Amino acid sequence: MFIIAFLFYRLDTANILSVLNNVIIIYILAGFCLIFIALFLMTLKFRQFVKYFTNISLIQLLHIYWASDFLSLMGLGLLGSEAYKMISFKSKKEALIASLTDKAYSFIWCLVFLLAHLISFLLTGSYNQQSIVLSFVFFLLVILIIIFFDKKVKLILLNYINNIHLRKIIELSYIEKISLFKHSLYSLFYIHTTFFIYSIILFSVGVYPRLELLLFIPAIIILTTLPISIQGLGVREIILVQYAMMHDLNIEIILAGSLLIFFVYMIYRLTGAIPFLLVKNIQN
Repeated sequence: MFIIAFLFYRLDTANILSVLNNVIIIYILAGFCLIFIALFLMTLKFRQFVKYFTNISLIQLLHIYWASDFLSLMGLGLLGSEAYKMISFKSKKEALIASLTDKAYSFIWCLVFLLAHLISFLLTGSYNQQSIVLSFVFFLLVILIIIFFDKKVKLILLNYINNIHLRKIIELSYIEKISLFKHSLYSLFYIHTTFFIYSIILFSVGVYPRLELLLFIPAIIILTTLPISIQGLGVREIILVQYAMMHDLNIEIILAGSLLIFFVYMIYRLTGAIPFLLVKNIQN
């Protein structure tokens, strides 16, 4: 909140409000609809870990994930969401570990994605379709290496860790290579879906989509997920303002678009009250 107050103090608030009054609603609706595709991808990612201790259907799992996004409004992002996922299963310990492991691997894939794009940019000297294809090749290569050594690294860690609880977490976090590969691909699709959501909503305030925004999406995903802000408010704005400064974009328009993104996601999370209130007796 202090970050938002500082940004509004330094910028022309009247201009920001003027931009918000002239948004193109159809693009807002398109961005809102895409969030549900992102929800489906997040559910598929979570399923790669959940399926090892429950046979819950995909639609039931989607309801839990959707409702957990609503519960995230009650806590600092990750905390409320993870708590709800845990109490939604009979095997609460396994559910919590599965959820946190899902988040940990998602963060790893985001970092690999960012690293692959940076390497591609350094090699090509520009950021275009060719460098994106090259970055995709780098991403797959690093992912395959991580997946190949995943079990070996965990076995090495078990040899040095004596804490029973930590050993249990490591043991429960192991999944088959194919499941881990699917998880990485779903994460890749989720990153690109988030890019399209941000691009469309920013376009509604007059910001033409740029491929360079894709480089900022992993940082936004990671930092807005961590319990360091209220629904990412402030963190998202700082990152997008940096994006605007690096590409000579109007900061006030970018900030207006960022606030729109915040409100669109808030409306989506409020819709999570539907499965939270209406879907009952979800059984393991």
